[in-house]
Amino acid sequence: MTTLMFVVLPVLAVIFGIACFAIIRRRSAQAEFLHFRCPGCKQRLRYQAGKAGRSMICPQCYHRSKLPMAG
Repeated sequence: MTTLMFVVLPVLAVIFGIACFAIIRRRSAQAEFLHFRCPGCKQRLRYQAGKAGRSMICPQCYHRSKLPMAG
């Protein structure tokens, strides 16, 4: 019985981890993304529509700006 637990529990943990990863990945793939250009360096940036209105820092030039609303 104890040997069976050492085999079955890790396998179940791996299966559970893969399932969680797949669910999270699918949810993020369904999210709507918007694009805008950084006012500092004109780099085209992508962000989730739900984050519109929040402040962000450009990864290229580190300029702080507010994410525009959709439309």
